[in-house]
Amino acid sequence: GPSTPYGVATRRDELVASVDPVAVDIWAVRNILVPTFLANGYEPPWPYPSADPDDPASAFRVYLDNSMARLLAAGYEVTNDPAFIDAYSLEFPLFADGFESGDTGAWSRTVP
Repeated sequence: GPSTPYGVATRRDELVASVDPVAVDIWAVRNILVPTFLANGYEPPWPYPSADPDDPASAFRVYLDNSMARLLAAGYEVTNDPAFIDAYSLEFPLFADGFESGDTGAWSRTVP
């Protein structure tokens, strides 16, 4: 969460993308954030602000539902209903050679 220092944060190495900002937000909270909370031993109820995607009174849902209302009013097609959210999963290494150290000096070079 916001008060977690990067040094103790859980890295998931997942990329989530969508043309629907509401759907991607609620999907990511349900499928990445909450399971990570639970895996790290943080049981609900979570401290303020609540990130519970299934509680319409939680700070997360109030923010998300208000955002959705504004987007719908502006003519955008968005949803927070999981029945209308399609998700696809692909697995591939970050780099084709499995390189993940972040040392760009180890990358191959093209010599003219």
